[in-house]
Amino acid sequence: SPMGPYVDHNNQSIKGANRGRQVLFGNAYFSGPGHNTVVQDDDGNYFIIYHGFDRREDPFYGNSPRRSLLLDKLLWDEDGFPYVKGMMPSNTPQPYPVIRNNEE
Repeated sequence: SPMGPYVDHNNQSIKGANRGRQVLFGNAYFSGPGHNTVVQDDDGNYFIIYHGFDRREDPFYGNSPRRSLLLDKLLWDEDGFPYVKGMMPSNTPQPYPVIRNNEE
């Protein structure tokens, strides 16, 4: 419900400190994943679009991390809470959103 109550995966109010569960953690390829949005494709699948700092050396920027746009499929556990496979940004080919042209 838009009116709540809002609880975490342990059924605790999210108003307290140290509540909730992180959906994504950084890895050897991307650090600081965040600032996200969730979208649903035309097949009903959910995806999380977010950014992370690319930790790999870039031929143009050297070792300076740069922010990259990332996309991963969002999954739901048996209790209805979101997660990303492996809980880290993917670095291999992944499913992509289905977008149909609805023009007649």
